[in-house]
Amino acid sequence: IGVICIVPLTPILEAPVLAPAFEQMLPALFGGLGVAFVSKNWKIAIAPVLLMLVLFIFVPALDSGTVGIMVPVSALFTIAVGRIMYKKGVL
Repeated sequence: IGVICIVPLTPILEAPVLAPAFEQMLPALFGGLGVAFVSKNWKIAIAPVLLMLVLFIFVPALDSGTVGIMVPVSALFTIAVGRIMYKKGVL
């Protein structure tokens, strides 16, 4: 039913006026997930935020085209730091 209902809206959704809004979908989703993640345990969130800040400040080649690589790198880094913090009793 959803596919049938969206067909008439396709020209409206593909309008150039709405293109900037659809470009912000992924950051908005990660922002919402980030808020939920940080609100549960802010100590774990410090490490990936610092990592990404350092990388994007000191490696100018990183831009929006590298998000596909940086998200898994950040996730693995966060898991590793979280495990270390758990073993040390910080969490």
